[in-house]
Amino acid sequence: MFAASLLDNTLKELLARIERQARPQHVLGSMAERFIAERPAILSGQRATLQAAAVLTLESRVGGRQGLIYRLTEQPHRVTLLCNARRVVLPAAAATVAALRT
Repeated sequence: MFAASLLDNTLKELLARIERQARPQHVLGSMAERFIAERPAILSGQRATLQAAAVLTLESRVGGRQGLIYRLTEQPHRVTLLCNARRVVLPAAAATVAALRT
């Protein structure tokens, strides 16, 4: 009985410490990064589409497929697209794409 009480108190203390020190936005962001970064391509032909990215220009029109799992983040001088275990970094001018996404 004493061991169960000690275990219960220890668990409560650990949970209280986690609650005090937690950074939920950071934790959720890290979880999202890991989830998206580890997802393999799930649509046939998707690898060919990614390889075609080498010929993109500033005038190219691109879009996401329905159901696509991705993350688009903006930094001061660049936009980063994370999708299917691939990270594509674009210049800040591509930030308008982020504003147009739905």
